[in-house]
Amino acid sequence: MQIFYNNITVLDIGVRRLEALRAKKVGTKIRVLQRDFLLPEFEERKEKKLKELSKKYAVDVEDLVIYSFPIENILFMNLNVPPKMDKRMIKNFALIEISRNLNLRPEEIVVDILEVFEGKALLVVSKREHIVQYVNKLVALGFYEPDILIPDVFKYLEFSNNTMGRKCLIIYNFFEDYYSIIFFIGSYVVAIRIVLSNLWDYMEMMRESIGIPPVDLVSLGNLKDLPEVEKFLLTNFEDILIELEREIKLTSETAISSVSIDEIDRFEFLVDPPVLSDVLNKALSGSSTFSSKDFEVIKPPESVETLGGLGLLLRGGRELGKVKSIHL
Repeated sequence: MQIFYNNITVLDIGVRRLEALRAKKVGTKIRVLQRDFLLPEFEERKEKKLKELSKKYAVDVEDLVIYSFPIENILFMNLNVPPKMDKRMIKNFALIEISRNLNLRPEEIVVDILEVFEGKALLVVSKREHIVQYVNKLVALGFYEPDILIPDVFKYLEFSNNTMGRKCLIIYNFFEDYYSIIFFIGSYVVAIRIVLSNLWDYMEMMRESIGIPPVDLVSLGNLKDLPEVEKFLLTNFEDILIELEREIKLTSETAISSVSIDEIDRFEFLVDPPVLSDVLNKALSGSSTFSSKDFEVIKPPESVETLGGLGLLLRGGRELGKVKSIHL
């Protein structure tokens, strides 16, 4: 019986990585008890490895179980909502309106409210069958049904700093070939845009040009002793940032409250794998668009190959109370 502590078990399955963790939360501290992390080459033995992990991470009935959910199965949608509706009424209203827009029956979709701001709702939408199939596949491999299923991008929000004013958070997820742009007004999320991008191709190009496999790069704590790698990646990040300015402007057009790039008080950047953080910081410092802005590249609390599992653990910890620290 978990009386003075709570166990949290998380599973983060991506296109090019697989991570499982079990941790214990005592008070405001989370300590990792077990961790398994597989890098890009795991895909060919994915199902076998998942079966092994399901036995290794057999959970106690009282564990809090959290899995990430693939971003390709999710839509973010805006909806004007009538005044004086509470969240339950908005959710029912949104379910009917969104099902009509997508030409689906209400029972075929799942709608959740991410934010309601100034008469507009920002919604997370998925087909029910996608969720059921995803969970059933994991259960068939021996895993428990999750208590919480989190859209992939949301696990990274756990690292963002709470700030006042207008903020733009940019998350580069090299493992999943997308980056996300998220607008905040204070604590309110007013826009999310997912941009598909062949980010991993830059890693493969590095293998061809310099001879360092992406797997080896991800495992490094930093690039201080590899100047040729840093130079190569810096050039490519500069190209990525040129595209980013255009995508931020497009994101502002989808916001549930008007926000332009010139009105943003602060930019936060996060990159997974975090070994690329310092290179991104250098690229931003030399960027004509961002060098004059208030920006920060967020770094993880400890040296890790990926931020995914830690983000899910932090989310689980918040479900159980305050979290002040996490230790691997």
